[in-house]
Amino acid sequence: MALESPLTKSGVIPDVLKSAPSPDLNLRVSYENETLKMGANIARQETTMETPTLTINAAGGNDRFNHFTIIMTDPDLFVKNDPTGQVRHWLQTGLTRQSDGSLAATTPAVTPYLPCAPGPGPAHRYVFILCDEGTRQDVAKKAREEFPSKSDTHDLKDRMGFNAQEFIDKYGLTIVGVTFMEVSPTARSLVDNLQLGAQSLYHKVVGT
Repeated sequence: MALESPLTKSGVIPDVLKSAPSPDLNLRVSYENETLKMGANIARQETTMETPTLTINAAGGNDRFNHFTIIMTDPDLFVKNDPTGQVRHWLQTGLTRQSDGSLAATTPAVTPYLPCAPGPGPAHRYVFILCDEGTRQDVAKKAREEFPSKSDTHDLKDRMGFNAQEFIDKYGLTIVGVTFMEVSPTARSLVDNLQLGAQSLYHKVVGT
């Protein structure tokens, strides 16, 4: 229950997850120059531009964990806990643990990593949820069918309206690690945000 306090204090529970998990693993998310601390405020959006590396430790052994799914979601698109749903920033299935504890992808991402680009207003919460896939072997196939991209760019409209808890429940996944960060808007993030919106609008107009 060590994670419950920061997750509840930040509103990640209940905005993103129904309750605090009891993780068997310790998820660490690392960007090039920064390893996230639970609830850290990232002052520079530029820190998050590259896909982060994921590392886990075993708590009492993790031989039973073979394949993982990572979800990165933003529940604060326009307002905190946006009623239109979350933005799916990253959905990668089929991750396997390497000898050094890092997680490596065995298949292309269902939804490629999208850097943080918070718009005007308060900092956005970006939540990383690591799930054990158990014995399921069809998570990637089913997820690709559920979250296609007509334009093959996985633009903002393809990512909106997501609900991480519903996805986890639907696919029978087990949460084994959670962390999150808060990223405040910057001049660059505002520009990136506008570009993402314009790209999405263009694809919607042309029907892709």
